[in-house]
Amino acid sequence: MHGTCPECGSKRVVPIEYGLPGPRGFEAAAQSEVVLGGCCVVVDPGGEVALPNRACLDCDERFHGRRRRPQLT
Repeated sequence: MHGTCPECGSKRVVPIEYGLPGPRGFEAAAQSEVVLGGCCVVVDPGGEVALPNRACLDCDERFHGRRRRPQLT
């Protein structure tokens, strides 16, 4: 898992993946390894993803863990 939820304290936190998922993305979401965040990605002026990048599987809170640059595929 990826950190602790700031809302409920759960350790069941996974990354949020943005963009159109392929078969592996859908499989990862079905296995609760990631949460699918949608196709639109907002990038700030510094080139960092400006949307939440972590989601709690227990309370559905979405929040920022470490900020990251978008992965271009």
